[in-house]
Amino acid sequence: MAVLYSATLFVSAFLLFAIQPMAGKALLPWLGGAPDVWNACMFFFQGVLLLGYLYAHALSRFASRRAQPFLHLAVLATATTVVLLVRPHAPDDAAQISTRPVFWILKSLAAWVGIPYFTLAATSPLLQKWFSSSRHRRAADPYFLYSASNWGSLAALLSYPLAVEPWLGLSSQRNVWAAGYVVLAFLLAAIAVSLARSRERFEARPRAARPARPARIAAWIGLAFLPSSLLLGATTYLSTDIAPIPLLWVVPLAIYLLTFIYAIEVSPRLLGKLRHACALLALMIVLTILKPSAYPVWLVVALHLALLGTAALLCHATLMRRRPHVGDLTLFYLCISIGGVLGGLFNSVLAPRLFTSLAEYPIAILLVCAMRSAVPERGEKKPRWKPDLGFAALVGALGVGLGYATALVPGLPT
Repeated sequence: MAVLYSATLFVSAFLLFAIQPMAGKALLPWLGGAPDVWNACMFFFQGVLLLGYLYAHALSRFASRRAQPFLHLAVLATATTVVLLVRPHAPDDAAQISTRPVFWILKSLAAWVGIPYFTLAATSPLLQKWFSSSRHRRAADPYFLYSASNWGSLAALLSYPLAVEPWLGLSSQRNVWAAGYVVLAFLLAAIAVSLARSRERFEARPRAARPARPARIAAWIGLAFLPSSLLLGATTYLSTDIAPIPLLWVVPLAIYLLTFIYAIEVSPRLLGKLRHACALLALMIVLTILKPSAYPVWLVVALHLALLGTAALLCHATLMRRRPHVGDLTLFYLCISIGGVLGGLFNSVLAPRLFTSLAEYPIAILLVCAMRSAVPERGEKKPRWKPDLGFAALVGALGVGLGYATALVPGLPT
């Protein structure tokens, strides 16, 4: 049973991540490789991902448990039709590209991949919710399946630039992706049949005793926001100021996904060590930011990637320590999606209007340092969420002190 769910989650996540670069590449002949093209694509995919999680949450709340798999299969059948029949095409009016390129991008993506991507986005939380109603011994805590989903995302992320794009044309890529989507439909149908056969267990699973409190929901969103902002900040800094290497953005995103995979295995004792490691790495990075040319490029890149991995693991591990019981599973993933979208909006939309430099990156680092090392155990009646502002202020003060020392003390790089 767990193997079937894990395989389905892996295929779903692989298709979800594979379609993003493929769709962006399909638009390049008409729009070129301008940053606005990729920004519009990312905005679209983040928005549809959020809608998919919202649909999963609504379906799990308002549809009967026996009907949920078949309703989702109906949506999947519609999406399969779109995958097999719809292809991207040139705009009817070429003036649309020059006058309203973002609008045309969003409209084209919605028509071509909107419904399939929406369905894929909703599949992961729904499968975990359905698994919690199975007879498996780990059904009461299905969050371990999230690792299979992230492994699928990571496989798609690494395979596209290394294997898919160099060897397959865009038309072949679409055909292979469509075949994978049909395979996913059969896997989901097998799960729906298995759930229908275990009707007694499926209908008997109770809901959570009480809904999540607003403070807990805010913590979920905040813990998802921080690593999302860090990922974008580190990627922007490394790819623009340090090493403008093609496909460098793949490495930070791969690290980000790996922290999600291993987050559930992190012990509470290790969380405090991760926070102090973040502070140490932050202080080391201050020196490299002040004078990047004084240090080898590989060392600067390694330090920033190490900080991203440590901080993202700290946030995601804390997030998984605060995961709810299965009754609020879809709400939990919806909050994670909201936090990720807010991180993207903060870095891409709000920060450029508020700051003249990449200030959002050190701000996110200090916020990670402000996280308390003591994390409440699951099931604690009164979990506390009090930021350690004193520790963050100490890290910031030490960073400023290092800056003055670098500029004033003879012998140090300036």
